[in-house]
Amino acid sequence: MIWHQGENNATATGYNNFLQNLKTFFENLRTDLNDPKLPIYAGELGSYLKPSDYPNKDSVNRDLHLLSNNMENIYIINTSDFTSMNDTVHFDSRSQRLMGERFAEAVFKNSWTVK
Repeated sequence: MIWHQGENNATATGYNNFLQNLKTFFENLRTDLNDPKLPIYAGELGSYLKPSDYPNKDSVNRDLHLLSNNMENIYIINTSDFTSMNDTVHFDSRSQRLMGERFAEAVFKNSWTVK
């Protein structure tokens, strides 16, 4: 599964229970699909997000890495070098293409080593 979202969770009011809610979502998804080892590939939020608008962006990314360290088969896609569209929220075209390449590379690399 490919997962990428979280800007709303990075706001001052949207971060409450993010880690537990995402963990529960991933666990429930695996249970519902009857696939306890379902690989999940999650992309980080853009590092360019304005701290004034998204004060919890680093916490969201840290939580993604924490989940990958504590749950099997969760892989995090690095986006620290990505740039934004003019809206300063979404990845620009170049970064979107890089994201796709990084997801594909991670899936290929880890499809042979699923725990």
